[in-house]
Amino acid sequence: RREELKQRDTQLKQTILELEHELEETKRKCSQLSTELQVRKSQQQLPYM
Repeated sequence: RREELKQRDTQLKQTILELEHELEETKRKCSQLSTELQVRKSQQQLPYM
């Protein structure tokens, strides 16, 4: 029983690490998209010459 709990704890810690990594990747992608969107919006607002 104790070994099962230890194994479960290890699995949960691994899952947490994977989710934290996935969260950081998602935040990074979101930031990139936000920046790209701002650039596109600013380009659309430029007056045509």
